[in-house]
Amino acid sequence: DGDITENIANMIYQYITRELRNSYKDKLPANLSDLDPVLKAARAAVMRGDLLKPLWRAEILEVEQAMSTRVQNETKRREVEAAKAVEAVRLKAEMERQMEKQREEQRIALEEEEKKRQAQERIKMEVKRRQEEWRMEQERVRQENEARVQQEKEVARRILMESIQRKKQEEAEQAK
Repeated sequence: DGDITENIANMIYQYITRELRNSYKDKLPANLSDLDPVLKAARAAVMRGDLLKPLWRAEILEVEQAMSTRVQNETKRREVEAAKAVEAVRLKAEMERQMEKQREEQRIALEEEEKKRQAQERIKMEVKRRQEEWRMEQERVRQENEARVQQEKEVARRILMESIQRKKQEEAEQAK
């Protein structure tokens, strides 16, 4: 009965130490909870002081503690990595919001600039229109003045011609 128990204890020791060492040597799995069965088996074997030799228990405990420490460190590292990734996503989103805000401000500024340019263009066109109206009015007044002066000259010439003709008639009547 003792040999059987010792053989079982030896098999347990061999199995647990092999699994722990293989898990410790290998790259840690993506899901760290995959290591739980091996770690639980090692803890259970260590707790069963009557089953394993003290040297075996010490060896299993040492490897189990090293493995647990490695898993804890990896868990912390992954948590930090995840927190960094979340922060990076948050910062990227914040930068995108800022860039979108800047683009919107630039778009608004460009729209305002375009409105100002259009307003200036309308003012410029209005000034040109008024200048053209003023020029046309000046031209109309000048033409009216020229026409009036021409008409006055024509009237004066007619009066002068009538006056000369009357004088010739009077001289012709006096000469008869």
